[in-house]
Parts: sequence; structure tokens; C-alpha cells
Amino acid sequence: MKVIPTEQVRAQIEKYRRFLEKPELFNHAAKINEQYYYVVQYRRWEWAEAGGFLVLRPDGEVVSRAESIPVLRVVLPHNHAAIRFTRNLAIDKEKPVWMYEQKRDLLLDLLPYLESHMDSLIRQDIQQLLEVCDTVVKSQALLRAIYEDGMVKINQFIKRNYVTPEDEAELLELLYETDYILYDRLRIQASIRDAVGRIVAFFDKADIVLDKERAKNQKKLVKLLTKYNRPKYTNIMDQSIKSFETWTTGVPTAFQSVQHFKEVYKQRNEKFFQEEVIPFVRNP
Repeated sequence: MKVIPTEQVRAQIEKYRRFLEKPELFNHAAKINEQYYYVVQYRRWEWAEAGGFLVLRPDGEVVSRAESIPVLRVVLPHNHAAIRFTRNLAIDKEKPVWMYEQKRDLLLDLLPYLESHMDSLIRQDIQQLLEVCDTVVKSQALLRAIYEDGMVKINQFIKRNYVTPEDEAELLELLYETDYILYDRLRIQASIRDAVGRIVAFFDKADIVLDKERAKNQKKLVKLLTKYNRPKYTNIMDQSIKSFETWTTGVPTAFQSVQHFKEVYKQRNEKFFQEEVIPFVRNP
């Protein structure tokens, strides 16, 4: 479906435009209950945020306020999710995880030579480090798979050029999943900082006889692990975790599952819609 700014559509857009506002007619429509709708967003010239919304039919008829709100519930979140996929996730899925692959592979290579020197605590620390490395590496494959699934849905939407409630629900579910993967792997990386510190201390103190190649691998591993707890990296990680946990309510909320994450974020998104969208709807 092609969005056509007919004379009637332009007249209504202009009618509801306020002083110093720039109207933006979305280049795609919405389809709800077999009805098509256009969405207009008004922006003040000096502001990036939207200052108002208008929903109308392709023939230029401005629908009632009650009819416009379900349309905005579909179009605005879907638009936000599509932008997150094509910009943020497209980058996140390609971020390098080689350092975790290298830690894992070096540690697995050295492990047979460490067994007789390890106590139960170090053995547990090493197991946790291996699990975290494996989780981070596998999570990148998950992000790529979800990205591909999301892009199939986005391309289908682009081809027909209208969005449906099903499109919005499916894409948001995928977005919640990717966000939780990113959050959870940050959280588990932060949780093993003490363990990593003990492993580095273990290598410093243990008198382990290794051949030349494995001695070289041990130095590589210790170098990688020493960087793990540098403030430069831990501060960035802590800030990222905090941004996930405080965005919804301002109070830190540690998420225990993807379902918990979805529930809290859906509540926050609804609060945003009630406060930042509905008051600015211009449909009568």
C-alpha cells in the first residue's frame, strides 16, 4: 500500500498543525480490523521530540480520538522496534567476542596441567569462568539468529508498506529477547569478578611446570584475565547494567528471567504511552 498525501490529507495535516511545527506523514500505513490509517507526527522546529500526533484515513477523514489511540499503540512501538533492530542490534550482533573464545580455549588447554594444583574454590571459579565465556560466545549466535528473524518480518512489512497489530507484537517480543540477552550476559560477566581475581592470584602463586607452548598460553591467559577487572572496563559494564535495571522505574530492578524482563518493560512502555503519547493526540 502506498501512502499518498492527497490534497484532502494535506489539508487536514495543515489544519491540526500548530505554530512553528513541522508535520511528518509516516511513509507507511497501519491496518487494523481491515481499516487503513495514516499517522502524522508534529515536531517543533527546534525540538527533536514529537509535539503531537494525528491519525486519519487515506481519504483525509480524521478519525475519533478513541479510534486513533489503538492505531498509535501499533505504529509507534513498531517504528521504535524496527529502528532498534536496524541500528542497535545490527551493531550488537557483530561485536567481537574473540576474547571470550580465547579465554575459554586457553583455559581448556591448560586445565589438565592445573588439576593437581587446584583447591575446590579455584576449581569452582574456573568452572564459572568457562560457563560465562561459553554463554557470551553462544549469545552472539542467538543475537544473529533473532536479528535475521526480525529482519525477515521487517522486510515483509516494508514490502506491503503497512503495519498490523501482529507485526508490532512479534517484533517487540524479539526486541525484549535481545535486550534480555544483552543484559543477562553483562550481569553474569560482572558476577565472576572475584572469581577472576582469584584465578589470576592462583596463577601467580602456583608452581606449575609447563612446556614452552603452554607456558606461553598461560601468560596470554593471565594477561587477558588481568584486564577483566580493570576499572575502565568494569565501570562501563556497571553503567550498562544500571541503565537496564533503572530505566523502567528509576529504582534498580534485577531481572531474574526473560519473562520478568518483559513484564517490567511492558509496564514501563505502557506508562510512557499514557504520559508521552496520549496527551498529545490531536484527534477530536
